[in-house]
Amino acid sequence: MSGKKNSEVAAVLRQGEDVRRMSDRTFNDQIEKSLDNFRQCMEKIKSLQSDAEKLNADVSAEAETMFGDKAKAQLKAFEDLKAALSKVKLNASEDKNIKSTLNDLDRQLSDADREAEAIRNIIRTKPHYCDDEYRRAQQLVGRYGSLRDQRSALQTRANQVSQSASRTLNQIRADSNQLSDMIKQLDDMNDVAKKRKQANEMREELRRQLDGIDKSWATKFFSSEYAELKSDVERESKSSDEAVINKFNGVFGSIATFKTKLQARVELWKRQKADAEGMLDEVEGLATLELVEPIDYYNEGADAQRTEMFDYINRYGGKDLRKGYQQAVDAARDLIRDEKFLEGIDKLKRASELVMEARDVGIKLQDSMLKKIELAGAIQDVMSDLRYQVGLSIVNDNPNDGFKLTCSIGDETINFDRVDIDADGKIIIDVDHHESVGGTCGATWKDISKRLNEEGIPVTDVLKGDRSVLHPERKVQTDGGTRQTAAG
Repeated sequence: MSGKKNSEVAAVLRQGEDVRRMSDRTFNDQIEKSLDNFRQCMEKIKSLQSDAEKLNADVSAEAETMFGDKAKAQLKAFEDLKAALSKVKLNASEDKNIKSTLNDLDRQLSDADREAEAIRNIIRTKPHYCDDEYRRAQQLVGRYGSLRDQRSALQTRANQVSQSASRTLNQIRADSNQLSDMIKQLDDMNDVAKKRKQANEMREELRRQLDGIDKSWATKFFSSEYAELKSDVERESKSSDEAVINKFNGVFGSIATFKTKLQARVELWKRQKADAEGMLDEVEGLATLELVEPIDYYNEGADAQRTEMFDYINRYGGKDLRKGYQQAVDAARDLIRDEKFLEGIDKLKRASELVMEARDVGIKLQDSMLKKIELAGAIQDVMSDLRYQVGLSIVNDNPNDGFKLTCSIGDETINFDRVDIDADGKIIIDVDHHESVGGTCGATWKDISKRLNEEGIPVTDVLKGDRSVLHPERKVQTDGGTRQTAAG
């Protein structure tokens, strides 16, 4: 006979069909979190815009006469900012498009699952000459990989949309605060204009306006200008009534201009701080991704215990990916503390890249170990069905190095010394068989191989010394012992 066997087709189909659902669930959870933040930002932006639309400001005739172009400029700045704020919009279709893409990926995944089941139905009654089914199975594995890559890219896109929405919300908040401040300044202008003839009230008004400036912010951002402004107010307080009346509008206008300039600078500082701290929270949140413990997964399924991503990679993959990420985060945190927000954001971009890379490593490691425990469990089930007492252990205390099964019945022992899957997806099974002294073996290797093949675990031969157990006519060169070989 020639051509592909049904067991070979089953082996291809077995490559992670159940396991990859855990990866999909991880991606789906992250996408939903990002879209939820996007929707919340959109609602908050609409609310702030609605509140801003209700804000109104005007310049009285007295204020226009008294402050002239400064009052007009202040009103125009208010109207321009209000108009600009009302035009800010998030692309609402992003949410729908991402959800639609996610649903489409789920549909494609269901189609792939149906294709897998269709292939299995064919090979159940077709033990040999399964070349077409083998090619279909290989193509299907490629489809599964492509769908997972698309879901990963969609999660990255959703995260970017979420971060952009957060930055837009921070900008809208800053603009809303500035609008309120502008109204206050215009109201002050209108009010002060009525008191021009009362020099003492004008002097007091100048002091009040100066006191209305937050000293800590003023000295932080515009120390020399603030000192000069205080000097002007002090000088006008000691001037004659006529001098106060003549110079009041100029000094008051200077204070109003300074307040507007200071408020803009403060809001810029707050927005940059909010952007940096928000991105820090998001990046640190990405690092909290938890991956499934392989042994617990075998026992508990979807409810299995999970371990934080960096610890998971270090424990099972032997790689310390936390260091570079943590250095970038710590550097960003120091920059944010020193109020170097834009530099901090640049560091966080690098940290975000590192945590995304670690996420991919962790997901691949998780998938690999879950496939191996599924394989070991399938062998355990077969041997148990054949009435063997089966013990399962971990090679080198690391599920990534594979598993060992000890199967005994009477005085016969079959040791599966290594049950593993290599980086290319090839199944590796090493067996040491100590046969019954009294000739009471639990099952022949033909029976065992047949059952393993039926479960999609391809056994091509079992060797004893230099002879094939399954094919006695064959003579092979080995290093002694009983070995089982399997094709990936």
